[in-house]
Amino acid sequence: VTGPVALPDPKGVRTVRVVSADDMYRAVMKVYPRTDAAIMTAAVGDYRPAERFGGKLKKKSETLTLRLVRTRDMLKEMGRKKGRRILVGFALEVQDAVHQALVKYKKKNLDYVVLNTPRTFAADRMDCQVYREGEVVKRFKGATKETVARWIVGVL
Repeated sequence: VTGPVALPDPKGVRTVRVVSADDMYRAVMKVYPRTDAAIMTAAVGDYRPAERFGGKLKKKSETLTLRLVRTRDMLKEMGRKKGRRILVGFALEVQDAVHQALVKYKKKNLDYVVLNTPRTFAADRMDCQVYREGEVVKRFKGATKETVARWIVGVL
């Protein structure tokens, strides 16, 4: 399940494309019961506009107030319904990063959490640490995203 990206669908993988956070939540929850493992590499935004507009917003004043509402916590819901599935989440953190990643690990009932930084966006290589039960199980420094992905799939 993927949001709007310019990447082609991976060969041999059934891809479900979605546009909104609500679309993604529904699509993921529909396929999740039929999975053995889920690797959730990127989060949907924590908030979305409260009102959806069907076109361009016209200039009416010098300021515009945009009301936001929380999106549903897909990863937390998946952790709640996990059963025997393996669940991997990513934590993109800047402040108090290790602590925040470990809080996410526990709160979302994950089997692994991958801690990375905003430098990961649009980068070919990444630094990250993989945690399980509060301990680092693997560190990557300057690794390709494919290398990290292959390692994660290999431990599942």
